[in-house]
Amino acid sequence: MTKQELITHLNMLRKTYKNNWFTFTGTYEDKSIEVKCYNTWLQIVRVNGLNVSNSLMDISVKQFNTELNNIL
Repeated sequence: MTKQELITHLNMLRKTYKNNWFTFTGTYEDKSIEVKCYNTWLQIVRVNGLNVSNSLMDISVKQFNTELNNIL
């Protein structure tokens, strides 16, 4: 899975589970990824076990995608 495919997948989950928590656990580019979100709030993002998220709640979709692109 590429970074863009991962971001696309997370956006699909965000839309599918609108107003509900959703999680993702998987790998991309040999990195272990764990994500826990509520709408556009990236509450937990771990890459290889290290917490790398610092997201605010209720950010725009554009900010959500930018944040994912920067931290992944």
